[in-house]
Parts: sequence; structure tokens; C-alpha cells
Amino acid sequence: MNGLLWEKEIRQAEHVRLLGRLDPQQPVFSMFFTGSGVELRLRCTTLDMEIEADYEIQCPWIGVLVDGAPVARFALSRGRHFYTLLGGMDETVAHTVTVLRDTQPVLEDGRLSVRAHRLRSDGELLPLPARSLGIEFIGDSLTSGEGLTGPRDAMEWRTIWLSGMETWAAEVCRRMNAQGRWISQSGWGVYWSWDANREHCIARIYDQICPVERGGSALYDFEANPVEAVVINLGTNDAAALSHLKGRAREEAAAAITHAAADFIRQVRKKNPQAYILWAYGMCGEEAAPLLRSAVRTVRREGDRRVGYIRLPACARENLGSREHPGRSSHLRAARAVTKRLQEALAAQKQPAQRGKGEKHDQDS
Repeated sequence: MNGLLWEKEIRQAEHVRLLGRLDPQQPVFSMFFTGSGVELRLRCTTLDMEIEADYEIQCPWIGVLVDGAPVARFALSRGRHFYTLLGGMDETVAHTVTVLRDTQPVLEDGRLSVRAHRLRSDGELLPLPARSLGIEFIGDSLTSGEGLTGPRDAMEWRTIWLSGMETWAAEVCRRMNAQGRWISQSGWGVYWSWDANREHCIARIYDQICPVERGGSALYDFEANPVEAVVINLGTNDAAALSHLKGRAREEAAAAITHAAADFIRQVRKKNPQAYILWAYGMCGEEAAPLLRSAVRTVRREGDRRVGYIRLPACARENLGSREHPGRSSHLRAARAVTKRLQEALAAQKQPAQRGKGEKHDQDS
């Protein structure tokens, strides 16, 4: 290295991969949901990124990974600043650096936004190795990584206790060399939220980039950003609201959840015509399992055989993290189960001669 620092606009820099739900019409890269960010490969001694953030209630956090391993996590200050991502590195060794938004949108904060502007380094940007496939993850707090940082007895709802870097979804991507795309909101469901709010269902916002945050109301271009698989991890909050009902009201709500789940699978299929769709549920209870299984069976009976259901390993109390949410070990078990199922399903799709063998993996488990 010659010791001279250069600066490059992220949108214009060569060999930079943008992650997440992108808006190509915006001149600056807005980092919306958890898991959105920037990936690059370089040799350098130092690397900085200029990030602009605004918020009123809770600050957003950024995570940094080197060659897939988390190495840093920090809160963003208001305004536009350069942040040091790497320092004192060996300039002869190349590394892949991933910079992610580590926390989800905060609905109560109308000012919240995160935008990445420029890179600054003394290094050389190198071509990135291709990812094997793309996977979209749709979920709630389990996909956003609620409870994956902080002490076990921490119970206040703050962004400091949320981290997407080591969720089950992030681990699936590492295991499958996949590029992930996230849309997840704590407390939300497929029909309603934990407190029975019908507005807080993912289906309502799925077609847009990120309408729950400033600047994200445009429609998302699924055709320009296809994925090979979609994993839906919803139902925990639907079950929480359902648990407060009895009698006829409970029966009607259960039927509505089943109907909403089937409709959402059809909505996801319309936007992702070539993808394998997997509904994954069970880390925090099984109450909604019969309803979700029924929805999957309904869609399969309609002729869509590239839809499956998997029961995730339940989180034992001793494996909880903060906010009484699953900790790292529980996320790892879920990742192993989802990875195995996706590998089997995607392999079966590529081998028509063995379709009969692969079909059993699409049935309820």
C-alpha cells in the first residue's frame, strides 16, 4: 500500500455488493431492514465507511463481519459521519468485509433512517466471489435477532438487545454460501400481531421495499432480484394473540390465521415464481402449528408442490437469551434444520428423475 487514502461513493464503487431490499431510484444507499448492507473484498490496513443516521427514540446499530465472523458492533450517532470498520490490518492479506444494519425499523420512530454514503481506505478493492444462491427470510423478532445480545435478565425493549448478525437466518446463509434478504418486524405475524393488531402483519407491507420506515414506500422489484428460496418464520405472535381467546371467537380467529397464511404463501409465490417456499415454525411454541400446516397443505393441493413446512427445534428455557427470546444455541439448531431441508428441497428440484424421492421432504414434518 502507498499509505494514501481514497474515497469512493458506495453506489459507484466497483466490486461492492449491496445487500437487502434496494431502491434503485435513490442516489444514496438506504439500509432498510435488518441484514441490509454492503459487502466487499479488499487488502488494506484501514477501512472506514461514511454512514448517515437519524432517529428520535432508539438508535440503529451496525454490525461488521470479516470473512463471515462478527468482529464489531456499534450504535450510530445522529448525522453523517465516517466510522472505522477495520484498523491496523495486514495489507498483504485479503478479507471479505460485510457491513450490516444490525437492528430492525422502530415503528414508533418516524425519523429513523440509515444511509450509507462513501468508503474510505488505503486498500485495493478486489472482485467478490459469487454467492451460490439467494434466500429471502420473512419473520418477526426471531428473524430480527431480538435477545441475541445482552444479559439474560434484560427485559426492556431496546435496540441494543437486537442483533441480526448471528440469527438462524444469518447462519443458514453462511452454511449455504447464500446472499440473504430480510423483511422482519418484532411482534408481527401473518394475520395479526402479538396484541391482535391487524395492521401489523407482514403481508400488508411485503410488496413494498420498507414502508415502515422513512423513504421505503416504493414497490420492491422482485423480478430484478430473484431468489432461489423463501423461508417464512411467522406464527409465534399470531399464536400469542390467539391464546387470549376462547370458544367461538378462538375458532374464528384460528380459521382466519389459516386463511391468511395460505393467502400469504400465494402472495409470496406470485412475487417469487421460481423459488422454493418453506414455512419454518416452532422455536417458541407449537400452538399455531396445525393452522400453518393446514395452510401449506391447502396450497400444495392447489398444485404448488414447491411449498413445504418444517418444525423447528423448540428453545429450552436454559437456552434463552435476553428478553426471554432464544439465544445463540437455539438459533444454531434452527439453522441446521432449515439448511438441511433447503439443501434437500433444492437438490430435488434440480433432479427431475428423483422428484418422487424429494417429494417426501415437502410434506409436514
